[in-house]
Amino acid sequence: MTGVPSTTYGHLELACLHPETNVHVLFRLHPTAAEAAVTLSGELDPSNHRLFAAALDRADPRPVDGRLLVDATGLRFIDHRCLLHLRDHARRHGATAVLRTSRSVAARLVELLELTEIQVEVVG
Repeated sequence: MTGVPSTTYGHLELACLHPETNVHVLFRLHPTAAEAAVTLSGELDPSNHRLFAAALDRADPRPVDGRLLVDATGLRFIDHRCLLHLRDHARRHGATAVLRTSRSVAARLVELLELTEIQVEVVG
């Protein structure tokens, strides 16, 4: 784990791991029926980057053929800390994280930070 005890976030950690809930959370990370390992939606910012790291640890999405595909087409914002958490998770599994998003800003941020273990696929 990333050094964040799962009990720190309690119900928020569980709520963000479901596609729908009556608990207010800024992001959701949950399994998908599509080719992606998980779906990620909402906003990932400095206020919830540790919760995101804990959710990644708990969900533990697994790569297929060396690629950890994340459907982030519903993601409105991602900050650099969360990109680092995603990179670290993929790295632990010997994979490249593939962030499929509708926002080109994520691609620019990955480029600026030289995060070679993350590929961003911008979809229309």
